[in-house]
Amino acid sequence: MHWMWIALAMMFFGVMSRHWAGMPRGRHRGIPASDPQLGRDLAEQREYLEGLEARVRELENRLDFTERLLVERTREANRLPAAG
Repeated sequence: MHWMWIALAMMFFGVMSRHWAGMPRGRHRGIPASDPQLGRDLAEQREYLEGLEARVRELENRLDFTERLLVERTREANRLPAAG
């Protein structure tokens, strides 16, 4: 049981030592931390994601509106007497 606490402490201090040293995780994958292209790529990805999030919000609003409209029309159709 003590080995589990030791392993947990080693993992924690391993992660924190990298953080304290200012070494990003990407560096361990062979990506230099100061690569300007990486910064540009990251900014492009972030901008693309923000655009997608805005589109999803717009689609959610349109879907909500459509659902409300359909419910309203269904209620109106149920209230009207049948034509005949």
